[in-house]
Order: sequence, then C-alpha cells, then structure tokens
Amino acid sequence: SGGSTGGKGPKGGKNTGGNGKGKGAGSAGGKSDGSGGQAGGATNGGAESGSGKASNGDSKEEQREINKARLGELIEQGKKAGRAKEYEKAEVLFKEAKGIDDKYPEINYLVALTQDNQKKYDEAIDSYNAEISQNSQNANALYNLGRIYYKKSMYDRALDAFNKAIAIKPEFDAAHYSAGLCY
Repeated sequence: SGGSTGGKGPKGGKNTGGNGKGKGAGSAGGKSDGSGGQAGGATNGGAESGSGKASNGDSKEEQREINKARLGELIEQGKKAGRAKEYEKAEVLFKEAKGIDDKYPEINYLVALTQDNQKKYDEAIDSYNAEISQNSQNANALYNLGRIYYKKSMYDRALDAFNKAIAIKPEFDAAHYSAGLCY
C-alpha cells in the first residue's frame, strides 16, 4: 500500500498512489466493512421469494459478506481498468463500489483519479473534496486537487491545497515545487 509522490509539478502527471491508510485502500480487492446496498451481480442473502421462510439475522451477515466480496471485485476491476487507461470504465466500477460502501477508504480518491484522467476537472474537484472531508490526512488528494486548481488558474486555492499537503507530508517534493509555481 502507500503511494508515490510523483515528482512533476501541476502541469505534469498526477500522483496516483494512495496515502497508505485504511483497510485495503492501496491493495487489490482490499477489505471493507461491506455495509451498504446491493450491487449488480450480488445475490440476495435473505429467504427465497415464496418459500415461506422468514429472513433471520444470518441473512444480514450473509448479505454483508456478499457485498464485501462484490466491493473487493469492483475495486480490483476498477484498478485494473485504470492501469489499462480505461478511465471511463474504471470510474463506473468505482462509483458502483461507492454505492455498496461510500465509507470505503479512498473510494472518493479513486473516483477522483479517474475523473481527473478524463479531464472532468469540476467532477474531480468535487470527488477530491469528498475524499478530503472523509480523510483530511490524504496528502495525495490535496496535491491533486491543487494541481487541478492550478490548471484552472485558481492559484490561491492551488497554493492552499499544496500547503495542506506539505503540512501532512513535509517531504512531499512535488507539492513543494508546485506551491512555488503559484507565486
């Protein structure tokens, strides 16, 4: 787990690594608490329709396990699509995963990266901000947010995001460099 710090300024590539925090956030098919709704392809853990059997506490636990497994599959497939530069597909997969568990560590960050790579900057700003509100210590999300603000000539906001990233991760060279470009 754990991300890279890139090394390019706001006009260069983005830092696509995770911050290394949270269960399975940087690993394929990571673990999650698995709460939330049911995604396509998952089966209902309750009693079969028309069987006359009542649902019990075990079915909720079964559904959680099904959701957890489906979440891991979606995250893995999304990361694979991202590595293949199939960003639109990755975004769809990560959003489906978010529908299962919107508290999954770094899910908003993963969505934001795919939007960023598709140049959907306004959507990426919203997703990076959602990640930061969930995990204020995600220096990579702050850096990438600053990069987008810089591209949009919003230098005060870019500088603020870069400085917050530096405060979290003082050795973040790309954030230092990028902050310097804002002056």
